[in-house]
Amino acid sequence: MVASVSCEPSMVDRLRALGVYPCAALIVLKISPRKKVWFVRTESARIALGAELAACIGVQ
Repeated sequence: MVASVSCEPSMVDRLRALGVYPCAALIVLKISPRKKVWFVRTESARIALGAELAACIGVQ
């Protein structure tokens, strides 16, 4: 579950459109071997996030 999203406002809006927002379900599908890409699933999308952006998403 997403606890918080703390990045620039335009990116917060983009993530919200993909289903990443506080209290939303978020499932980590895979992390690349060098931990530079995180593959996640929300109710509405499958997303590949760079490590810097993934670090902006707080989870419970």
